[in-house]
Amino acid sequence: MAPETPIAGQRIYHRVVGLLKLAGDFLLLNLATFVFLCVREKIFGAAEFLREPLAGTAGVLSFSAETYLKISLLYSLVSLAVFFNRGLYARQRSMARLDELYLVMKSLIISAFVMMAITFLFPHLPYTRDVVIGNFVVSLALVDLWRISLRKIVGFLAQRGVGMRRAVIYGAGKSGRILHNQINLHPEFGYSVVGYVDDDRAKRGRKYDGAKVLGTFEKLPAIIVKHDVDEVLVAIPSAPHRHLLNVVFELRERQIPFLVIADLFELVTRRVSVMQIGSIPLLRLWRSPLEGWQGYLKRGLDIAGSLGGIVVLFPLWFLIVILIKIDSKGPIFYRQDRLGKDGRPFRIFKFRSMVVGAHEMLPELAEYNEMDGPIFKIKKDPRVTRVGRLLRKFSLDEFPQLLNVLKGDMSLVGPRPPIPEEVEKYERWQLKRLTVPQGLTGLWQVSGRNLLTFEEMVRLDIYYIENWSLWLDLKILLKTIPVVLLHRGAF
Repeated sequence: MAPETPIAGQRIYHRVVGLLKLAGDFLLLNLATFVFLCVREKIFGAAEFLREPLAGTAGVLSFSAETYLKISLLYSLVSLAVFFNRGLYARQRSMARLDELYLVMKSLIISAFVMMAITFLFPHLPYTRDVVIGNFVVSLALVDLWRISLRKIVGFLAQRGVGMRRAVIYGAGKSGRILHNQINLHPEFGYSVVGYVDDDRAKRGRKYDGAKVLGTFEKLPAIIVKHDVDEVLVAIPSAPHRHLLNVVFELRERQIPFLVIADLFELVTRRVSVMQIGSIPLLRLWRSPLEGWQGYLKRGLDIAGSLGGIVVLFPLWFLIVILIKIDSKGPIFYRQDRLGKDGRPFRIFKFRSMVVGAHEMLPELAEYNEMDGPIFKIKKDPRVTRVGRLLRKFSLDEFPQLLNVLKGDMSLVGPRPPIPEEVEKYERWQLKRLTVPQGLTGLWQVSGRNLLTFEEMVRLDIYYIENWSLWLDLKILLKTIPVVLLHRGAF
């Protein structure tokens, strides 16, 4: 029998949030129609199809209530149906803000096409192409603003412990601790880790990042009741598939909500198709989406973006050059050998932020390294100049790499180009990050930067490679702006 878990309050809270989201969308979709009709009439005058026998509002508006209801109710119901279909009201679906806004936009585009199809089938409906377009524009603005506001309110409450989903991580190994770290870095997803569950009895009672191992999997039902757990996050990717299936079936039978972390194999082979020979299913592994015509599309974005960035930022570059020359002796630019796509070497450009001879001082500082893996970084690096500290704080020292992007050595978005000494220490699977153009910014830079472990960085790079899209690049570029301005994780 399934254990009784005290999560009724959480369910009520999330239902209220979901109902608020639905009610707000419905009201604003109807308001969008009203706003557009008013604006259209004010600027262009009322269209003939809006002039009906029913009286308007004392001569102020020429369209009747009946006309407005016909248009707005049909539009709002169609849009809500698309929203439901696209998962915008799914409680279990936690999305980043830009992902949600992008999905709203796609859903409203679909709604606009549906409305045009309806008006084609029923030409007597008071709906024209300009109303379709106007509804789309106003709805996108209103619904996005509403969802951003609601997200802010939910985030404000989450910081005070309201509505947080209490989670147990099954697996206190490296993957489980990486997951815990990401949860701490992204509180907007609404998880609070109460502890770990692990089948290694020797780990019982140990703490990892402040969360204790509470027991083994067989004790999970009791742990859920004792700690008011809402969800189990399964992070045992190295476990045999048979064991993982047993865990999944057990959680399902007990009606315990759970999520399973994608393992490294799934990250590397995400783009697959299935075929069958007789009774044997086979997987075909496809190439990275960055190959072929999509690679040319990405290169076009790089050329346009780098040229625009160089032109717009030139006055700032000039100021930085003056400050560097005043602050310390040495060249303005720092050139360093890096490895690009397929391990091809190139020279990266940066504004000099360290004293001359900084690289020769590295062996003396090796013991103070604050990063794991082959990367070297320390927060209070004595080699950094006064101006260099400011440049690094806001990533201004990276600006000259727009020249590398324009030359084709790098891309605007991608894994960061490593130095040859780092690559010599890579494991074989980590070399996959060199199969695409290296980037000025990337997924790990907007997901924690130097607060992440090296393995987390590589996993995010591999995820980016396997799931590339133009929207993903644009989203990372947009997310880079607040990360740089607020200097999150920079040192």
